[in-house]
Amino acid sequence: EVVVLSSEAPVLRSAYLSATWGRRYRLRLTLGAPACGYTVVRVYEDGDAAVDAAVDAAVDAAAAAPAVLDPAAAALARRLRIEWERDAGDTYSFSPVLESPGDAAPRLWTATLDATAPHPSDPAAITATWTIEVPAHLNDDPTGLSLRPDTAVETVRMTLRADLRDEGAAGVSVRVAFDNRACDGRLRIVLPTTCGPDAALRTGTHVGLAARARIAAATPETAPERHAAFPGELDYATHPMRDVALVDDLSGDGARRAWIASRGLPEIETRAEGGETWIAVTLCRSVGWLSRKGGRVRRVAAGPQLPTPGAQCLREMTGAVLVGRADAGAVSDAEAIRHARAFAHPAWALELPVLPDAAPPSGPPSGPPAPRAASWLAVDDDAVWALSVHPEQDGPETVGRGRVVRIVNPTDAPRTATLMFGGDARAARRTDLREVWADGAEVPVESARARVAMAPGEVVTLVVRG
Repeated sequence: EVVVLSSEAPVLRSAYLSATWGRRYRLRLTLGAPACGYTVVRVYEDGDAAVDAAVDAAVDAAAAAPAVLDPAAAALARRLRIEWERDAGDTYSFSPVLESPGDAAPRLWTATLDATAPHPSDPAAITATWTIEVPAHLNDDPTGLSLRPDTAVETVRMTLRADLRDEGAAGVSVRVAFDNRACDGRLRIVLPTTCGPDAALRTGTHVGLAARARIAAATPETAPERHAAFPGELDYATHPMRDVALVDDLSGDGARRAWIASRGLPEIETRAEGGETWIAVTLCRSVGWLSRKGGRVRRVAAGPQLPTPGAQCLREMTGAVLVGRADAGAVSDAEAIRHARAFAHPAWALELPVLPDAAPPSGPPSGPPAPRAASWLAVDDDAVWALSVHPEQDGPETVGRGRVVRIVNPTDAPRTATLMFGGDARAARRTDLREVWADGAEVPVESARARVAMAPGEVVTLVVRG
């Protein structure tokens, strides 16, 4: 489906060493792409005046349609929070800052929701704007090594613009853009899960899900001996999430589940507030040192104390998160992970030049024309993860001969999955991490498909050839 959002003419377009005049279109294009593959689509005008009139009418009708806030996106915009706090850490880790020695906890600056409005071209989305005023930097120490905050430093005001979209069964997505003007700080978006305060957390790893305990952040006051000993590093309240986090509340009749995905930094923290579990996802960390010592979490420098002004990230920044929520049992682990991964790793859209079908005059074509769509790997079991697909490289003579496929069964039960290789795959053999074509480890392949049995937690590596 192609929807014309707007158009303008005449427009000068320069691309691929050519310049053309024409009409520019903003389109919303919905299409499918095969797993681990691609689809090529050509969009063009047919020069029909009736079509041009229909396009103009469609654009006018869309502009005249009544503006309505999507209820799911609007509800999330009202509940979520955007917070900033000082960060005296380095490129290794966050380090909280107390405004005064007697403070019980670091100060949080909270953004103010200024406005929400229907998205100008997407009826399933809304736009929202927040503003926040925070210290411009930690202090005025010219060396940059002092960890003492200065409340007298100038402040900066930042505007955060977000598109919130109802993604259907997958949840609600939030895409944030802002011009970061503050040094020495951490910016996070805090999302409600509708799960109870004691909900369990699991986060994605390279080969499965790991249970994560809720950690109370330690301080030099609560753990003085550990902080004083080498290396003087205390527990962090955050967890790595890779590309998915699952939150499960199995208590009582109102059992709930939530899943979180992020396209930015893979750092999250769980909080219990108001009888509910909230998830704080890091959008941006601004620091000025490769490493520094004297922090409240890590006392010893983890590396050289070298300035890294670029790590302050004083530029246009973007972040995107997804939060999905459902009754417990309504969405399986595999479904929640699929929703999260589809958001965290979206399909790429790449514009290509339109090339003639004829061979260049300098010689014959280099090979048969590529198909309009192709897939290198599809797995029929959502519970089995595809870890990697890459060309075979067991020595110079094997480069490009086949492909290496690595999958994992992250569950606690045996599973048998059908792998669909696409192309002209005719043979496959099990191998190990050396990825060699081993004798005696054949896996039957029929019509470019193979059935693979996997033990709980097993990683399977195959070499596939045509």
